[in-house]
Amino acid sequence: MNFDRPNEFGNGADCNSAPGPCVFHPGGGGATAVTAPPEIMQDGLQGEWIFTSEYAIENIGTTAAANSANDIIAFLPGIKTSICARLNTELGVTSDPSTTLSDAAGQDDDQDGVPDVGIALANIPATTNNMYSSPSSNLGISGTDAQTASQELGNAFAGQPFGCADFDSTADDPDDGDLVYYHVLVER
Repeated sequence: MNFDRPNEFGNGADCNSAPGPCVFHPGGGGATAVTAPPEIMQDGLQGEWIFTSEYAIENIGTTAAANSANDIIAFLPGIKTSICARLNTELGVTSDPSTTLSDAAGQDDDQDGVPDVGIALANIPATTNNMYSSPSSNLGISGTDAQTASQELGNAFAGQPFGCADFDSTADDPDDGDLVYYHVLVER
């Protein structure tokens, strides 16, 4: 799968000449590439979706140390705290600010109302994780080895195909972009 946006169709694998695996090309998947509205983003700017197979969700799909077992997930980093907490409430994902064990479901160390994901801040999905064909981008499925435990969303998110996670529980800083909505596109 290739998630090149329309302005990138000529890069790398060139979606114009071989559009089949290109999700956003009319001759491939035909999906529309969109951004998230600014009113749900902490920085007030349009949000950019990240599509990657470098992460896995505990108890979703197959759990194995292989690229073929990584879930293909859409991430939207930088969600507002109120939006993130409301999404989780609607989905039944709960946080518990009194829980202090690092692997406890619902742990919320910074007490922002969003459960901690248990992944280091450096692992917040970024555009370098996108499954693109352009030479400067990571190829995702074919470009990386199997995801590691440090890139597996667990705790309150085990078995949850979508939710909003706190990727940095060390401080409740509304400007650090650590609240990330995720949605599993392909369970593997």
